[in-house]
Amino acid sequence: MVEGVFVTIGLFTRAAAFVGAGTTAFAYFWHHAPDGFWPSVNGGELAVIYSFVMLMMIFTGPGALAVQRR
Repeated sequence: MVEGVFVTIGLFTRAAAFVGAGTTAFAYFWHHAPDGFWPSVNGGELAVIYSFVMLMMIFTGPGALAVQRR
C-alpha cells in the first residue's frame, strides 16, 4: 500500500515501483494462478496489469509533476 502512495506522488518512484511489481506478481501467483495460468481464465487481469504498470514505472521513472523532481 505504501508503494502505491509513493508512486502516485512521485517520491522514490523506481524503488517503490520495484516493490509494487513484485508484490502484485506474488499476489497473482499466490491467489489467481492455482485456478489456471491465463489471467482471462482465473480472474487475475487487474493483478497482471498492475504488475506490468509498476514494471513500466521502474524503467520510465517519475513524471514531470513528481515530488522527487522538485
